[in-house]
Parts: sequence; C-alpha cells; structure tokens
Amino acid sequence: SGELRVVRIKAEELRDALAAPVAALVNAVRTVLEDSPAELSADIAQNGIVLSGGVALLTGLAGLLTRELRLPVAVAKDPLTAVVAGCGASLERLDLLRALHLEARASIRRVEPLAAH
Repeated sequence: SGELRVVRIKAEELRDALAAPVAALVNAVRTVLEDSPAELSADIAQNGIVLSGGVALLTGLAGLLTRELRLPVAVAKDPLTAVVAGCGASLERLDLLRALHLEARASIRRVEPLAAH
C-alpha cells in the first residue's frame, strides 16, 4: 500500500541481515591494511584504529574488528562529527596539509592505462 508501518524484528534477524555487509567491511579493512606502506602499518599496529561515522555506532563492531584483525580498535568520542572535526583541525594547519599533499604526490606511482581490446 506504500503506507508506513511499524514492524518488530528480533536482534537475531538484524544480525543475520547485517552479517554479509559486516564481513565485507572486515575484509575491506584487512585489504587496506595489507596494502598499506610499512611505516603506516607500524603506526596502525602501535596506535590501532579509531572508528568514526554512523557505522561506529554498530554495537560490537569494534570488538569484532579487534578479534578479526588482532589490532586495537576504538570508537571515536563523537563518531558522527569526528570526521568534520578532523577536517576543521586540518584546515587550521594548512602548512602541514600542503606538505603532506606534496609528499603524497611524490610517492604516487604512475600506472599506464590498459590498452583497449
């Protein structure tokens, strides 16, 4: 009918529905960590990962990532605004941001596009 309605679902049903997307998230984080430069990997191993954004509010995700990745994982104090606060802080340090940008550009590999078949 297109009308809104309230439906009760069990926590188990919600866990089942989220199992595949959460597994994909864990695998994506694992892939990023495996592809990270050694110095960044060492920093992450020492300091861990901080979750931000709406996904950080998913109960148990930090613990799951800690178990699966064997790394410390924490949730930001205010995960919904953490990214914006970080962007604001980085804008206050434009000199550092410019230096990081130049360093990143210097380390990017040039990849030739694939030839058309």
